[in-house]
Amino acid sequence: MKKSIKVLTVFLIILIVLAGIIVYAFYNQYQNISENPMAAFDAGDKTAEVNLASDHIESQTVQNTDDITYNGTEYTRNKDVVNILLLGIDWDETRTGMGWRSDMNMLCTVDFAANKMTLTSIPRDTRANVYRLDQDGSITSQGLDKINAAYSYGLGPKKYGPQNAMRCISEFLSIDGQYFVPIDYYISIDLAGVPKFASVLDGIKLVLDVNFPGIGNKGDTVVLDEENSRAYLENRKEVGGELVRVSHEQQYLIAVAKKIKDKGAVASAPSLYAAFLKFMHTNLSLDQVVAFAQVLDNISIDDLTIQTIGGDFDYINSLSYYSADMNDVESKIVDLMYTPGSSAS
Repeated sequence: MKKSIKVLTVFLIILIVLAGIIVYAFYNQYQNISENPMAAFDAGDKTAEVNLASDHIESQTVQNTDDITYNGTEYTRNKDVVNILLLGIDWDETRTGMGWRSDMNMLCTVDFAANKMTLTSIPRDTRANVYRLDQDGSITSQGLDKINAAYSYGLGPKKYGPQNAMRCISEFLSIDGQYFVPIDYYISIDLAGVPKFASVLDGIKLVLDVNFPGIGNKGDTVVLDEENSRAYLENRKEVGGELVRVSHEQQYLIAVAKKIKDKGAVASAPSLYAAFLKFMHTNLSLDQVVAFAQVLDNISIDDLTIQTIGGDFDYINSLSYYSADMNDVESKIVDLMYTPGSSAS
């Protein structure tokens, strides 16, 4: 059965930006957050306030909070960094019996001190330890599986799907707890919201990097409408495989963001926000939405760092998995989460 990435990071990021614009427009009391965005995320030790059983998915995972040494250099944790997991959920009303899978997983790492944002794609077939949960959020079993199954094994958006995805991806990126990669926040968007951005924005213009059946040839400048946007985002078998499709997510992200900037973010905000509010799920507060939007407002689209975890595909027990290059994971995590120089005296 054809598996497709149904949604894109672009929708998630833009939705937050639009929410931030609306908040700016109607909530003057958020002025202090615009001056110190990190304050919205400085909530202290959240786990200390809740008594959770050790087998509950929201219990604190064990990761290294100390300074580290990498390739002979000492590093200290960057405490100005916040991670937000962006999820594209493979679900619509016609597929209720098949569960939910996060076929797009992207870690958005925001450095509030440096006004820097990095988007790190984790391919959906990445082989990692994944938990299965019961209705109460307790872990019933675990094992190596595709990372996109974590959302489904957490029983979807109304149970612990996001929490399971956050924990499994956090533990995967921390490399068995060697590093500190906290993921406390998420945004997800469902399949039904995908094609409508092209309609609201009067088409998405981009240059094809491959020959694309039904759309055009390599080098063509095309304007994607609601119908062929869906094809552009889903097709992998005829265009070069899963990693090519991941790159198309990233290209579409840039094209949509530029289109909104050209049309005027404030002018576009009401229609886009209203159209997609019902497809979005998040645990970000309004304060945190504003803080995130503040960073986006201060950086150029061209300054966004977009990267993908390195690796290759393998067949294991007749199933295709993406085997991550853990040296590449380590290098990227050190760059994202640490700064050179020990804090120890």
